[in-house]
Amino acid sequence: NVGFDMNHESLLTKAYVERCATFLLKEYNLDGFRWDLAKGFTQNAKCNGSQTDENCLPRYDQIRVDIWKRYHSTIQAAAPGTYTILELFSDNAEETALVNEGMMVWGNTNYNYNEATMGYTNNGVGGVAARSRGWTTATNANGLVAYMESHDEERLNFKNLQDGNVSGSYSVKDLRTALRRIELASAFFYTVPGPKMLWQEGELGFDVSINDGGCRICNRPFRWDYFTDANRRRLYDVTRNLIFLKTSQPAFRTLNYDHNELNSGYSKAFHITDASLNVTVVGNFNVVAADISANFQKTGKWYDYLSGDSITVTNVAATRTYLPGEYHVYLDKRLVPPSGFMAGAVGTAEFATEANEFSVYPTPSVSGRVFVAYNLRKGGAVAWDIFNLQGQRVGGSLAKTLTSGSYQDEMLEKLAAGTYFVRLSVNGTSATRQMVVVE
Repeated sequence: NVGFDMNHESLLTKAYVERCATFLLKEYNLDGFRWDLAKGFTQNAKCNGSQTDENCLPRYDQIRVDIWKRYHSTIQAAAPGTYTILELFSDNAEETALVNEGMMVWGNTNYNYNEATMGYTNNGVGGVAARSRGWTTATNANGLVAYMESHDEERLNFKNLQDGNVSGSYSVKDLRTALRRIELASAFFYTVPGPKMLWQEGELGFDVSINDGGCRICNRPFRWDYFTDANRRRLYDVTRNLIFLKTSQPAFRTLNYDHNELNSGYSKAFHITDASLNVTVVGNFNVVAADISANFQKTGKWYDYLSGDSITVTNVAATRTYLPGEYHVYLDKRLVPPSGFMAGAVGTAEFATEANEFSVYPTPSVSGRVFVAYNLRKGGAVAWDIFNLQGQRVGGSLAKTLTSGSYQDEMLEKLAAGTYFVRLSVNGTSATRQMVVVE
């Protein structure tokens, strides 16, 4: 329906399309087709007079349904298992009818995920899940190809750096923080059952605008230098590890999850329950700290997939304070990601792999005397910092090199009444503990 258009009801048009598709499958052994502007494959686009009306196109169209069913049937006969992916964006009843036939449809979640990465809204991202469309059968549960970026949407990281939210010293406009926010979004994207589309260089936080130079369809440079940036490389590794987890574990093909958990606001805890593996993803999309209950499915040992650390859960409903942007992907069995366990891969308040023990006491503190105690497995660079609820650094120690052993430092800062976080950094890894000061 755009520009020069064929008569889609003509048998000649249908024969031509089928011949082209069959030729490409047999000569080039393609895995499948992603059809652009699939709702334009109709002659029924003029429901309000003689001109094509874009408001008419998304409506349920039985002619279009029959055309796509025919093309899909021809494709499957030529090469069984071939993917038919439609950029349809039509009425859900029509998309459901086609997905029930084994086709797949495009799922644009760019706006909601980008609002979440920028830290401006608590809008949900539940639309990433096929269940949000009522698709819960073995056939249609995989019918939604969701994406956070595509050739039609602005880059997440471009908007993070240009328009990201700021609270005190915590700024989404900072490159390191912006990339961590994409990690956070990725943890709540790839783990959701169903196929996902990763747009080129999104795994490196590509931040050249889609409209760079005023030309949306112009070539974009491939930024090989991104691989030399440790923070971008970490996003690459996190993405790789999440995709490996998603594609290697049958739990991510289950229907036993609640997509409404993805719509819970800034604080999210998403669960997959399966006999082979239980998954709990928890994260804070706000730009200030938040108390979150992960609502684990059971008590016992849980493993942080990305960092390799573990926690023992005694109360599944217990809350913990998460710093802005902090996230964790917990599993009830230890799995080793292909990039290996990553120090600092889970946000700003991760458990330190270099420290056996770390505590801050007394808390609450009334006397004003507070101590930081830690035990090092091996020597290295050590420092600790104090942050308020807005993420601002309000004190801490100078960096120092220590040998293995137990240490106790006394805080010299006189802090006002309130809640604080003490972050211990050891050889590039970090752990965070909460501290309360009362008058």
